[in-house]
Amino acid sequence: MGEWAKKEFGSSELPVKCFIFAMTVDQYMRESILSYFNTINFHKHDSYEAYIVNDGNEDVLLLFQIFGAVLTADILCILNEGNVKEIILIGYAYGLKDDLELGDAIIPDKVQCLDGVTNFLEDIDYTYPDKLIQSKIVQALEENNQKYFRGITISVASLFWRPEKLLKSMDNNAIALEMEFASFCCFSKKLGIASAGVLIISDTKSHSLLDDTRLRTENMLKVFGYLR
Repeated sequence: MGEWAKKEFGSSELPVKCFIFAMTVDQYMRESILSYFNTINFHKHDSYEAYIVNDGNEDVLLLFQIFGAVLTADILCILNEGNVKEIILIGYAYGLKDDLELGDAIIPDKVQCLDGVTNFLEDIDYTYPDKLIQSKIVQALEENNQKYFRGITISVASLFWRPEKLLKSMDNNAIALEMEFASFCCFSKKLGIASAGVLIISDTKSHSLLDDTRLRTENMLKVFGYLR
């Protein structure tokens, strides 16, 4: 046990707590996130970036640029082997509802599995985050007066390709689209890892991913500061 964890992170025993950032993390974001911690005990950067840091009380594992259902599912197996027990994912999402604005925070209560991975490997339609971790997220945001939305999100295989078959299958009550959350929730639960997350609206029907990146970045960093 622990061989894959040691290969990836230099230790067969990983921190109990982990944050996954399912997004591109630029230098400003990276430095802002790392500024919350006192020491960096491990760092690697290849297809994704990993840090083991310490805030003065405990070690925390940070994973940057975890994209898509496949990488999410595979990395969870390695984290489980290293005895990670609690994971919070922070990612971006496309807002489906007109009242969602760039930078808004979403706490998914239920995720429709249309990513082509989760629904194939597990043959399920929906998956759910861990209720205890989700309640901690809600408490942290409310204590800091952070506005947030709750509802159904849909995990899809691609942000750009949405075939007619997919559109017909989508839950009409969903408030956002993303790519990782179904895989994250489903395989975390299967492995016995308590996991939940927050999604930041990065684009909408009227705003593309190229619009006002500053707003979504600053709101993501605020949310992380509340959760850490």
